[in-house]
This record gives sequence, structure tokens and C-alpha cells, in this order.
Amino acid sequence: MNHKISTKRRKLPQLANTLHGIEEWYSHIFKHLGWIVLAAGKGNTKKVDAYKHSLEQFVEVVDHVASEYEDPDRLHDMNVMKMHVEYLLSFLDEIGI
Repeated sequence: MNHKISTKRRKLPQLANTLHGIEEWYSHIFKHLGWIVLAAGKGNTKKVDAYKHSLEQFVEVVDHVASEYEDPDRLHDMNVMKMHVEYLLSFLDEIGI
């Protein structure tokens, strides 16, 4: 038998994620908040912009993944995470970061 191994990398859709991945990402967001505040204080706008973009992507991914679930507990968890990140985004805008 001749099995060919594809050299092309398969790309997942941009919004593909698991609930576990979302939970890890959510934890990462809050762990890095302090570093982002320090970066903003030093005028490092690239890191701050990348962080804010990551927050916006998180909200988009949670909306997409939530549309694939029916379990009310998981939907509730994702909604709470999304609300916290949206609040964080508004807070960063409010304090000028």
C-alpha cells in the first residue's frame, strides 16, 4: 500500500476552539493584565494593541463556540467569561489603555 502523507498543513477555521481552550485563554487574559498595564505605562502600544485585539477575538470566538452548544451550564459559563472580557475591554478604554 502506498500511503501518501500530505505536506499541506491543514488549517482549522479561525474560530475553531474547544471549551477547554477557551477556559485556558480566559485565564491567560487575566494573568497578563498586569503586564499590559506596565507596558502601557512604558508607552509600548504594540503590546497593548495586541492584547486588546486578543480580547476582541476572544469575544468573537466565544460567540461562535456558544452557537454550537445546547448545554445550559456551558452556555452560562461562556456567557459569564464573555461578559467579564467585555467589561475588561470597556475598562481599558475608560482608563485610556
